[in-house]
Amino acid sequence: IKSADLAILLNYGIDEGVTKYTASSNPIYGTSTFSGTAMSSSSGTAFYSGQSSGVVGSQTQVSSHTVHKRILTLQVIDLSKLRADGSVAALWKGETSSRGSSSDLRRVMPYLIEGMFIHFGENTKMGIRHTIYEGEEAVEKLRNVGP
Repeated sequence: IKSADLAILLNYGIDEGVTKYTASSNPIYGTSTFSGTAMSSSSGTAFYSGQSSGVVGSQTQVSSHTVHKRILTLQVIDLSKLRADGSVAALWKGETSSRGSSSDLRRVMPYLIEGMFIHFGENTKMGIRHTIYEGEEAVEKLRNVGP
């Protein structure tokens, strides 16, 4: 470390998540049967019966899912400046985050890394949003690194 010019500081994390609930109402289809007796003073007694088909009710379904925020930050710092006057001079700092259902950083880290390095070394002067899809070649290469 005494001869290195640069250091990389890496920070990553995931929160416990927020559970979101969704309710939906679904119709229940069925058939109802009816029958009865009608009485009239002029025509006597009449019997009736029949069936009716269609929506006979509804059922509410509630589902839930948890959304986690995942974050990765990276700083490249000048070690010669740190050694000279004790100050930390960030040459480049990047931050990337994502939200989703997975709480497994091993699964989402390749996406965070790919998002981080799309603009590595650039000063974008503002936040930039990217969509990285499952199965993208760059992510798969990161996922398959190792022995």
